[in-house]
Amino acid sequence: MAEPADDFVMVDDDLLTLEFARRSLRSTDVRLRCFNDPLSALAHLQQHTPRVLLVDHRMPCLDGLELLQQLSDSSAVPAANIFLCSGVALPDAMHARAAALGARPLLKDALHSKADFLDLLTNA
Repeated sequence: MAEPADDFVMVDDDLLTLEFARRSLRSTDVRLRCFNDPLSALAHLQQHTPRVLLVDHRMPCLDGLELLQQLSDSSAVPAANIFLCSGVALPDAMHARAAALGARPLLKDALHSKADFLDLLTNA
């Protein structure tokens, strides 16, 4: 039997952020897959297409834009809804690059409650 598709994949090197996401969505029917290593996420995303992909912009060894670029180069469809998450506002050039890769920028400050995560999934 095939494994069900992930509703939501989150890629962030901050373990506290990933744990917050897990706890926030634990009592829901949302299938969440978290990665703190962008290379592991890349391998997963080349085989699986989540409904929502949330990628941290700044990560070691491979930042969020590089991850999205590699997915694009491999012809993988990373998600129906892609968000590039950052703790600070991104410059216009990064907004344009994210948009070219199918991603929308999202400030981490916008995701501080369970309701925010559920809104993101519901409205994406």
